[in-house]
Parts: sequence; C-alpha cells; structure tokens
Amino acid sequence: MTEDVRYQADLTETPLAEVLEAVGSFGEPGVLEVVRAGMVKRVYLEAGYVVHASSSDPIDRLSEYIRRTGLVDEERIDAVDQERSNTNRRLGVLLVEQGLLTPRQVYESICGQIEEIVCSLFAWQSGRAIFESRRFDLGEMVQVMLPLRRVVFEGLKRSPRQGESREPVDFEAAVLAPSFRYEDLIEVGLDGDETDLLERVDGRTKVAELCSGSSFSSGECTRRLYAFEALSLVRSVSKVESESAQER
Repeated sequence: MTEDVRYQADLTETPLAEVLEAVGSFGEPGVLEVVRAGMVKRVYLEAGYVVHASSSDPIDRLSEYIRRTGLVDEERIDAVDQERSNTNRRLGVLLVEQGLLTPRQVYESICGQIEEIVCSLFAWQSGRAIFESRRFDLGEMVQVMLPLRRVVFEGLKRSPRQGESREPVDFEAAVLAPSFRYEDLIEVGLDGDETDLLERVDGRTKVAELCSGSSFSSGECTRRLYAFEALSLVRSVSKVESESAQER
C-alpha cells in the first residue's frame, strides 16, 4: 500500500471489532487489508458501509459461497465456474444468462459472500491489519451497502472469543446497563429475540442471569451480549451503580 496509512494493528493485541470501530470512526473511504500467513483479505469501506470485500482464500470465492448455499447444484456450478475460468467472464453474468439464478439472487449471493469474507476475519486470532485512507475504483465489481455496525455484530455473533475484553467468568458476573437508541437497532439489524435480550438489560441483572432466561444457548447469548457491549448498545456498570439501581 502506498497511500495514506491511517491505522495499523496486530490482531493478537487488538480484536477485529476494535480495528473496525477505529477505522470506521475516520469517516473516510479506504481499504482495510488484513494479512496472515500469506493470505490477504481486503475490506472496502465508505461512509460507514462495507461496499466490497476480496480474499485470496479460494473458499471465499462466489462460486464456493453459492455451492454452500445450495442455490445451484454442484455439477452445474462446477460447469459455470469452469466456463468463467475459460472465458474470463463474470460468474454472476453467466448464471443469469443460463437461467440458473435471477439477477436478484446473484446480487443477494454477492452480499452474502462479502459479509462472509468480513465475518471470517473475526475468527483470526493473529494477523496484521492496515487501513489505507483513499478513494478506490472497483471497476465492474458489484458494490453493496452493508452497514459496518451490522457486519461487526454478525462477526461477533459467529466468533466466540472476538470482542471479549474480560475472562468468561468475569463477564458472566458483570452487570450491563442499556445505552442504545432504538434507531441504532435498525442499522445493526437485530431480530426479535435479539431485541428482547437487549431490552432485558436493566443495569441490575447479571450477564449469567440474562443468559439463563434467554431463548439462546449460553454461548449464543454471551456472544450477543459481547457484541452489544462492543457496539456501545450496552455498557458495563460498577457494583455501586448496580446496587443503586436495585434499590430503586
């Protein structure tokens, strides 16, 4: 990278959620490049949105994403992928031309692929992250508009240890208080059960108790509460604050 490097971090020291929060706060278009063991993944950011992502890992290719979703059977996706390789034409165009997917299905698949690439980075416990602030031209590549906060929430949900600032036992004993606005929840994209969990956060109830009464498993609940805290939808309260709230 040769442009204006605004931020660098080592993932062994700084969780990806903190990296994305930092680069998102710049409010500038740019590219976050994350490298580990020769593998490179890039996240293209603009105005608080993920607009594209790329990866050198073959498992992140669009054809592999479509294969995993089962939208096209393996024999057909293999044939189209081979044609793409031979002709250097875009996979999505070939899928639409051959009537295997609608344009909407291709677009939704690309959105899902991009989200998966970014979310996969939350499982990286090591690597080097560099954010370069610059304008970029994606050419004919499809651009999407995924809210960065939603992507962070999805990544934290899927990766158990990301965003964890304390040991599990300490977190289970912690008390959280709400610090969100309802308009924040639309961008994050919480579903009904997640909203119910968030609304049960009251500044008095311990994390372990919130999870015991949740529709999620203990691990799923804890990950969501970690994500709420990382996105500042909730905040940790002191023992004094918690005792004061219980007296009211």
